[in-house]
Amino acid sequence: LEFRRVLFRSVAISSVCFDFITGRYHVPINMPKKDVDAAQILGAGGFFVFFTTVILLFVALLVTIFVSPTGKLEEIFPFLFLIPIAAMCKGVNDLMTSWHVRKGKYGVVSTSRILQSVITCLGQLGLAIFGVKSAGLIWGRFMGEFVGIVFFVLMFSLVYRSFFKEIRLEKVVGSLKRYKDFLFYETPLTVFKSVSSYTPLFLLTHYYSLEVTGFYTLATRFISIPFSILQISINQVFYQEICEIYSQKGDLYSFVLSKTRKLAIFVFGPHLLIFLVSPIAFKIIFGEGWEVSGVMTRFLVPYLFLQFINSPLTALSHVLNKQKPLLMFEVAQFLMIFFLMLVSYYYFHSYFYMIAAIGFGGFLFQCFLLMYLLNCSKNCYEKEVYSL
Repeated sequence: LEFRRVLFRSVAISSVCFDFITGRYHVPINMPKKDVDAAQILGAGGFFVFFTTVILLFVALLVTIFVSPTGKLEEIFPFLFLIPIAAMCKGVNDLMTSWHVRKGKYGVVSTSRILQSVITCLGQLGLAIFGVKSAGLIWGRFMGEFVGIVFFVLMFSLVYRSFFKEIRLEKVVGSLKRYKDFLFYETPLTVFKSVSSYTPLFLLTHYYSLEVTGFYTLATRFISIPFSILQISINQVFYQEICEIYSQKGDLYSFVLSKTRKLAIFVFGPHLLIFLVSPIAFKIIFGEGWEVSGVMTRFLVPYLFLQFINSPLTALSHVLNKQKPLLMFEVAQFLMIFFLMLVSYYYFHSYFYMIAAIGFGGFLFQCFLLMYLLNCSKNCYEKEVYSL
């Protein structure tokens, strides 16, 4: 119980810090035509990471001085100063990833991720052997991220050292102002997505039980995990491509429509298969009783299918400066799903209806989002937003 409490609070605080550590300034690194302009955004992101890290360290110091004597939150004190450093590593990782994706160095990105995973596992296992258990999981993850960052920075300094000389303070300040919408809209959007993803877990646990929440968690992971690695790669490549097309004033709509059709065709078969066999598959793989997760999976498949297709398309909001409408979409989707979940509970008193409410509300808004993003790509040059 102590481990769960420590881990949950530490991870929750870390997740929030990770969401705003760069101010989302790593996202527009792929947008400018010239590398020298992208280097200024990289400098802006680095400045923001440094600034927020200092603030987090100061907050940790204040908590240690004023809260520690009261005995409250004592279980997370060992991690207070680790969280800002881990957040800084996450920020540097995001910046370096965006830069190397811009340069087409996908091998470097993959190698860094592999290093992080391997060192994390070895660190956690090694610390567990020496008796460091709950803290070992957190420190092991930090070790993995740190090694990955060292590799990233080393590769950057060896190949792209000259760009450090091109970074100018006045241009960095200009980049901070120019791409401020990423800070004011994209950052809240990212935090809000994290909150939205945990809301169904809270409601299912509150109105039903941890067992039902476990069924739902397994259902979502059964669909998302097989596609997550593929989705990350698709998103990175798609974002780079639309940045290039937009900077050259090419036919963005035809490209987006073509890619969307191909992606839909590519993933339709696997999602249809999951929809058809999930109850039986859950029973065979996990045993009796787990077919409940399979039934939940069926309710969620159409929603998650469209969400997978829309995921790379949301990069259009970065290029076309549509972060504010996207934030409004996310808020509207959250409110609708929240409302439908409450209605399903008070009128039907069944968690199956609550899962169906999640699937229906999510699917409906993903349809609206798909049409909106396609329309944005069609009319993207009517009003110039970022001169790339």
